[in-house]
Amino acid sequence: MKPHSMLALVALVACGGNQAVQQQVVPEPLGEKCTGNAFVSVLNDWDKPVEIYAYSSGSTTGSLLGTALPGSSSEFLLPRDAVGAAATTGGLTGPVEIPSRARSLVRLRYLCR
Repeated sequence: MKPHSMLALVALVACGGNQAVQQQVVPEPLGEKCTGNAFVSVLNDWDKPVEIYAYSSGSTTGSLLGTALPGSSSEFLLPRDAVGAAATTGGLTGPVEIPSRARSLVRLRYLCR
């Protein structure tokens, strides 16, 4: 195997081979387990609505929590088994990642109450 082919293979393995997951808008990690109710807070300064999904450990399919409208601030209750949340745009056949130019306009963070 050529050296540059080996480097490409190592890079692909190191990145998990799934670029879509790395490009979603996601908040900082949940950190320590929340003893109350966990929420995800969404500030959508983009001019399009975004769909918020919760993900459970070992699941590749998220559960739709709701939609954050353009210019709004919203909070969504996370299911007890959620390990994370992500924002996407709606597509005809499923979620579509948010374009890179708009990622800084959609901010998520976790809350515990």
